[in-house]
Amino acid sequence: MRRIAIVMACVAVAAPARAQDVPLPAGFTRVQIRPAPLFQAIGLACGRDRAYVRDWQGEVMEWNGTAWTALPPPASEPRGQAIWVAADGAVVIEANESLARWDGRAWSTIAVDPWFRGRHGGLDIGALGGATVPWVLGRGAIGVAIDGTVRPFEVAQTWSELIDFVVLGTDDLLVAHAGGLMHWDGVAWSQDHPHIEGEVFDLLASGPDDVWALGADGAAHFDGDRWVRASDGLDASMLPPRRHGHSARLGGASPDHVYVSTTDRVLHWTGARWETVLDATHRSGFGRGYGRICATSRHVLIEEGGHVLVRAR
Repeated sequence: MRRIAIVMACVAVAAPARAQDVPLPAGFTRVQIRPAPLFQAIGLACGRDRAYVRDWQGEVMEWNGTAWTALPPPASEPRGQAIWVAADGAVVIEANESLARWDGRAWSTIAVDPWFRGRHGGLDIGALGGATVPWVLGRGAIGVAIDGTVRPFEVAQTWSELIDFVVLGTDDLLVAHAGGLMHWDGVAWSQDHPHIEGEVFDLLASGPDDVWALGADGAAHFDGDRWVRASDGLDASMLPPRRHGHSARLGGASPDHVYVSTTDRVLHWTGARWETVLDATHRSGFGRGYGRICATSRHVLIEEGGHVLVRAR
């Protein structure tokens, strides 16, 4: 264990020098979340005017467009990974065996049905999202907050792992899974066909007529009528198979600020093709590579371990 710690420390010290030798492209700024102790972001989410990151212990930092500040800690044990910002600006995080909600003044607790608990404690959820109330995805089911408790209902017709989802309306839901994409219309589940072969592992939506999907075979866009492939410039070799998490992520804001991140690059959709805007030479070295992406009304933010890369919209 000591040897591993020494090696990791050497990497953490040495890596930033390489990144400093390669300036960030015009328009990008690297902002350190907190210098000491170094904040290691494990989740990133955006509201209209503010962005939020969280770490495994449940500490949440808020970005106001200029600087990061810490939110007060939740009363409950807040360990976990997931974070989401509701349409009203409330921040919801995974908090051990429940969810914690920040309304701008205080934290409150949202109970979660035991269905979503893991074998060794905590929640076993793969995604947290929604519009006005929180939804979760985990253990083969979708759950939604009803009367203060997140309760599950089954996702039918697939034995494959559920990975991500977007809520497009009360009776309009898309779920990405290891076998493709499923749609819930309020009555039944059906397979959707985004022209991506095999696994779909990330979704981005601004509404029912503007949905993006990313999978091991590339990306596609839904305009409310049909899916169209959008993979020019996005080679399948850039999207390695997923292993216990995302190998690539989709985020930003449609139509002009849609991005894909992988461990060693960030690509931007120009409207016609994907163009690499950041590569491995631009990485800071603090973290495992480029991570989650989200957008406020003013900025696009890309998580990078202890830093966030910020670009004006």
